[in-house]
Amino acid sequence: MCQLAILMTAYNSEAYIQEQITSILSQTNKDWDLFVRDDQSTDSTPTILSQFAKRDRRIHVVPDAVKRGAKHGFMWLLQQVEAQFYMFCDHDDVWLPTKIEKSLALMKQQKDLMNRPLIVCPDVKLVDEHLQVIAESYWSHKHHRLSMFSDRYYHLFYNNVLGCTMLLNRKARDLSLPYPPDTAMHDSWLALTVLWHGGRLIPLNEQLMLYRQHSGNTIGTPPVPSLFEQLSRISRLMKKTKVQYDSSRHLTHLSYIKFFLLKLKYMLRIHWDAHK
Repeated sequence: MCQLAILMTAYNSEAYIQEQITSILSQTNKDWDLFVRDDQSTDSTPTILSQFAKRDRRIHVVPDAVKRGAKHGFMWLLQQVEAQFYMFCDHDDVWLPTKIEKSLALMKQQKDLMNRPLIVCPDVKLVDEHLQVIAESYWSHKHHRLSMFSDRYYHLFYNNVLGCTMLLNRKARDLSLPYPPDTAMHDSWLALTVLWHGGRLIPLNEQLMLYRQHSGNTIGTPPVPSLFEQLSRISRLMKKTKVQYDSSRHLTHLSYIKFFLLKLKYMLRIHWDAHK
């Protein structure tokens, strides 16, 4: 079992993946293993990964013949790898040199490290495809309040934790598996699971990564819609709420009516935070 497993899923990543892996190799903390699965790329990504794996024994290409997408790809890797701690890594970002060191240091300061599920979540800088800064802080850009990190009801509907920033302990990993296939994304599921099992999301109020925004982003970070825009999309709202309810009801045991009323409450709260 390795100490820290960095999990990456890649798809047609030839434009950015060398820069990302190089930033991992440049980390001040060197005690890690990188596990990468390729999601049936049609460009030179598999060749690039093979070359890196030949040069550094800490880099492992994990064979996978199934096309899974980001959510299922990351969760599949989480099931395959045994480690004390886990980090997720997108294929197109750049990690700043102390990302691992500072995330692990904060995790290891927690007195309940061994018996509670924990996730450490640093902030990031938003950058364009050429790494020019768009916003110095993702949290400020998205109007995320640090007080929301511990609000388990908030995380039923919104997620202020990017998967590519997460450092989770073994307890958080074990509780997150198995996962409901219809959950929105792996990061939102992990945050929800940790909070509803008495764990904590621990913010690290420092930008430790360059979060690249470009036309090929699977998720990216769209602007916060106005309250009117949210309410006008009633059909999509109801459909998304039903998916959120179905994937989390075994955790919360809330009725659908109470669940929906809670969502309206948090929509109003998010709107207020974004526009005050």
